[in-house]
Amino acid sequence: MDQVAYQIEQLKAIDPAEPKVVRSEIEAALLEHCRLIGFEQPAVHWVESPVDANAKLAGVNWEMPHVRKWYLANQASYKAAWQEIRGRGKEVWREFCRTQARAEKRIDGLLEGVVPQWIPMTGIDGQLADVVHGLPFMLRAALRDMSIVDSSGSPKFAAFNRLWLPFFEAYRSGLGAFWTIDEDFVCLPMPSMKLRSGRLHADKEPALVWPDGRSFWYQDGELETRDN
Repeated sequence: MDQVAYQIEQLKAIDPAEPKVVRSEIEAALLEHCRLIGFEQPAVHWVESPVDANAKLAGVNWEMPHVRKWYLANQASYKAAWQEIRGRGKEVWREFCRTQARAEKRIDGLLEGVVPQWIPMTGIDGQLADVVHGLPFMLRAALRDMSIVDSSGSPKFAAFNRLWLPFFEAYRSGLGAFWTIDEDFVCLPMPSMKLRSGRLHADKEPALVWPDGRSFWYQDGELETRDN
């Protein structure tokens, strides 16, 4: 079984209605990722819902370079890989882009009903929504690139892909999303999500419940206002 097939099989075991959240395993996975990108003193903090994140992350200036350290470090690895491939000529680059687009469609098909497209951030402030890193989106992109890494012929692209492997373990252990400040991670566990045909839906109970008890009713993916 190749790496992509293995990771998808592991993801199939996750029940969105009853996610397993093991914080020690999430923290270990994130620290391994930090080791790979060269962070020396990372720390992991927790919020229990998007509303909790609003309170605990209020006042952060997300434009400051030190706040964006994680993003900038990953962008540097990403750009180095792309430059290596571009350097082999325009036709090689165009074929790589075409291959990547085909891989994205294939991965989306394989993950249909396995990994949600996104985790609803109901109640989050607008700025925080712009800078959150959702695991479902990240894993889809990682699987897309993982599936074409051999054909890319790029050692730097392969190295870039290895940076994302710890996030598969973090997701399986219940990490839903995170924010980064300097070398620190602010983590949001997976909520309980009741789905019907891939959409949030429950008739007699909230469809979305966060670890702090905040809950939201949905019908066919549409948020409803009700008394919990």
